[in-house]
Amino acid sequence: MNGLPNTELQREPKRGGSGRLRRWLDSPPPSLAIAIGPQHVAGLRRQAGGPQPQGSAVSTLPAGAVKPAAQHVNLAQPAIVQAALREVLDALAGQGNEIILLVPEMTARLTVLEFEQLPDSEPELRQLVLFRLRKALPFEPEETAMSLMVERARKTAASARVLAAIADRRRLDEYEEAVAEAGARAVTVMPAALAALAALPELRGGALLVKADACQLTAAFAWEGYPRFCRVVESNTDGQPDDADLYTTLAYYRDFLEQQQGMKPNEPPQVITAGLDAARLARLRLEQNWAELRDARDLAPPPHHWPAGSEGEWLALLGAMENSFL
Repeated sequence: MNGLPNTELQREPKRGGSGRLRRWLDSPPPSLAIAIGPQHVAGLRRQAGGPQPQGSAVSTLPAGAVKPAAQHVNLAQPAIVQAALREVLDALAGQGNEIILLVPEMTARLTVLEFEQLPDSEPELRQLVLFRLRKALPFEPEETAMSLMVERARKTAASARVLAAIADRRRLDEYEEAVAEAGARAVTVMPAALAALAALPELRGGALLVKADACQLTAAFAWEGYPRFCRVVESNTDGQPDDADLYTTLAYYRDFLEQQQGMKPNEPPQVITAGLDAARLARLRLEQNWAELRDARDLAPPPHHWPAGSEGEWLALLGAMENSFL
């Protein structure tokens, strides 16, 4: 897998508006990506002609400034978030730029659906997905921003899997309006975890990503070039994932691998972690010795000036740069 195309959140045209956000594969892609997380606003600019980083910047947010949620207000302190965005944009000469905007996973609903037969048109597919999810969505269909990705390898098979990223349009508006107030324009919006899956060869090859911050725990993996699993839950009050939920996810991942190919003793599965504390990492290594646990900081070290706890945003930004060149 070289990236995760067509996973940006798109909206139906607003009255008097300019219509949908740009498609993920349109050219030229933005050279600047911004991630807004619960603890940090971070940015990365790529070099012209390639995905290599050219410059990066990060601004720490006070606790509670961003509260990711699918239903409720996310930017509890929009002026503070806008100030952090301006700081990052100024550091990267990003004023007036079009950007890739990465939002927290809890802002969206991410799910993989399987269909025996796909409709002939995208509008029909969107309606079918909304029908399947009608009881699970915490907002009205007319307020939906949605993007769909069909698993390419299965297009001619008897059934097909569809990745659906769905959010309340009003929640996305909060983030996009903050970016606009700071002096840039978001032309592509996507959940940070989907971008992060493209950040490293290990993640593109099927390793499980476990990413934690002050508000959310995300576990995700791709398989054969397609995002196959993404689970997002609230972190505990200490800002760390619930151990029981994390172990359930690890058990599911292990079962999935056994069903797909069997587990070779000399090739243990890899679990790449970002944002987990040292005590939990040590316990996971002891109790989950069937897998090789690797810290994202060792595989893709953030810049020295980045604060601790920003590894998740760094991975997402690196993945966004990879996606820009599909």
